[in-house]
Amino acid sequence: MPGLHGGYETQGGSRRRWVYPDVMVTCDSRDHTADLYLSHPVLVVEVLSDSTAAYDRGDKFADYRKLPSLQEYAIVDIDSRRVECFRRNAENHWVLYDFEGDGECEFASIGSSMPLAAVFEDVEAEEFVKTGAEIYHGDQRVG
Repeated sequence: MPGLHGGYETQGGSRRRWVYPDVMVTCDSRDHTADLYLSHPVLVVEVLSDSTAAYDRGDKFADYRKLPSLQEYAIVDIDSRRVECFRRNAENHWVLYDFEGDGECEFASIGSSMPLAAVFEDVEAEEFVKTGAEIYHGDQRVG
């Protein structure tokens, strides 16, 4: 599976960074024959985990925003059963479209939508509650 090449400048010159999004879509013919990496995605989707959530929302999203081709960045939050979709507008600002509940998630960059029930099909979110230093799952203390 090809990765996504995100190049950016540093004081010492150019540096390459490789990331592997959970889903990426490209419509650019230059990417259709790529073996190692894609450079022109229009849509990138990341599924959050406890270990990657801060990175996916912070530095990784900041790097993605530097890609001129990227029009949409979606974050799938399994715990809250929500899809946060950031879209680049005509002024080059990123606007949040928040999808949750029983509706559909729209991916405007590729002219497609998907029921949220399908996004979270076969996913069982754990409902953990943390109070102070203790963690509870339902009524049972697990940490």
